[in-house]
Amino acid sequence: MIRKIVPGVSAVAYFTLSLIGVCETAPQSKPLPPGDLRAETGFYSLVFYYAPDPATEVRALAEKLVQEYLPGVPISTDATNPPRAPFVGFLEEMAPLKTYPVPDAGYFEHAGHGLSAKDAETMQKTSRATRLVFVMPKDDAWAKGRSFSELAFEFARQSGAYIWDSATRECFSTVAWKERRVDSWPAKGIPEIPNQITIHLYRPDDSSPYLRAITLGMEKFALPDVVIDQLTRSDSASSGSVINLVCQSLAERPKLTSGTREIFRIPDISSKSVRDRLSQDLKSGAKLEIPLALVEGRELEGDPKNHLVELDFRHGEGRTVAEKRNSLLSALWGATDSVQDTTHTPEVLAASARAKARLPELAKLFVAGLPPGSRLMLKAPFKRDDNGGNEWMWVEVMRWPESGPVEGILKNDPFYISTLRAGARVEVKAADIFDYLFYRKDGSREGNETGDLISKQSGRVREK
Repeated sequence: MIRKIVPGVSAVAYFTLSLIGVCETAPQSKPLPPGDLRAETGFYSLVFYYAPDPATEVRALAEKLVQEYLPGVPISTDATNPPRAPFVGFLEEMAPLKTYPVPDAGYFEHAGHGLSAKDAETMQKTSRATRLVFVMPKDDAWAKGRSFSELAFEFARQSGAYIWDSATRECFSTVAWKERRVDSWPAKGIPEIPNQITIHLYRPDDSSPYLRAITLGMEKFALPDVVIDQLTRSDSASSGSVINLVCQSLAERPKLTSGTREIFRIPDISSKSVRDRLSQDLKSGAKLEIPLALVEGRELEGDPKNHLVELDFRHGEGRTVAEKRNSLLSALWGATDSVQDTTHTPEVLAASARAKARLPELAKLFVAGLPPGSRLMLKAPFKRDDNGGNEWMWVEVMRWPESGPVEGILKNDPFYISTLRAGARVEVKAADIFDYLFYRKDGSREGNETGDLISKQSGRVREK
C-alpha cells in the first residue's frame, strides 16, 4: 500500500525535495560489517507554516537567531552552491504552495502534536512556507542539533508559525515542539531518541498479511533509520520498543562491534528516562538484552531517503521468522503462559455458540481491512501429543479466505504439543473456532466470553 504523499524534505542533499508517497522464511541477508554506522553529516529540514501571515519579517529573524544559537555558522539562500557543513539554509515559497503544500486537515489527526482543529484550518490559509535546513558534521549532531531545535522553537514562537518536521512528517505547535524536541534533550549530551523520531507501521503491499515498521528521523543525527519486516499486528508494541532500544543504543554507541551478533542491553542505556520506559511491564525471566543481526535494509516507496538498517532475529529459536522473533522478544521482556484444566459446561458452550454466530461478520470485517491499531484473534483446538484431547490456543488471523482454513500465527506456547511454538504459522478450520477476541484501536476489546466463564472455574492452572 502506497503511503500518502506529504510535503517535506528528507534528504542528504541541500534543498532537495523528497516525495513520500515476503517471504516467511526469507534467506538471511549479509550482516553489516563492524564500524561506525554514521553518515558524514546530519540533516534537519523544517518547514514553517503561518496563521496565516508571519508576525515578523522572517528572513531577518532567521539571521538573528542563527547568530544567537549557532554563532559562526553561515546562513545561505543559494541552493545550487551551499557552503560546507555546518550551515543553515533558508528558502521561502509564497502561496499557492506547490513545493511545500500544507497537508489536508485530516492528516494532522495522526501526525499533529498540540494542534487544534482551528490550527489545522488556519494553516491551510498560510501565505507562505519558510524552510530552514541545517547540515552539520556527524560529531556536531548533539550539541549543534539541540541548538538548532531551540532555534526552531524561537523562530516559530516569534513568527507565529507551526513547525513541520520533514524527516518525521509531523507538525507541531510551539508548545508541543518545546516539550518533545527541546525539553527532553539535555543541555549537554544525547536526547531521548524516541521523542525525536517516529515509527511508521504499514502493510508493504495490499496482498501482504504482514506489517512493516520503519523509523523516520534518524537522519538528523547522521544515523540510519531502522526497519523490522514481517510483523503481525500483535507484534507492533513489543517491536516498537525494540526499535527504540536499538535507536537509543546506536545514538549513544554508533560503532558496531559485530553486525552478525550485536547485543543490545537495556541496562546499558545512558538515558535514565528511556531506560526506565523500556523497563516497564517486565515479566518473569526478562533478560533485558537481545542479540540481533543488523543487515542492509531494502528501500520501499515512501521510506526515508536515508541509509536503512534492518533488524534480523536469526539468533532466536524456531523455524520461521515469527518464531525466532517471538523467542527473542519473550527473552528480552520476559513472558508467561498458562494452561487451565476446563470443563465445557452448557453455559460455556452457549457462549461459544454466540461467538460462532459473530464469525461471518468478523470475516467480512477482516477481509475489508481492519482499522490500524486493531487485531483479530481466534481460539482453536490443537491435538495434544499425549492423545489427551485438545489444547486450546489463540491464533492471530493473517488470512481469511472465502473457502478453506483460516491462516494465522500461533500466539501461545503449547504445554502438550512438542512440534509447535508461539509464532508458528498455523491453519484453523472455521468449524473448529471456539471463540474470538477483537482488539479495537481505542484499546477496548470484544469477545472471549468463554474465557471469562472458564476463568471462574476451579480447574488446575499451570504456568510456563
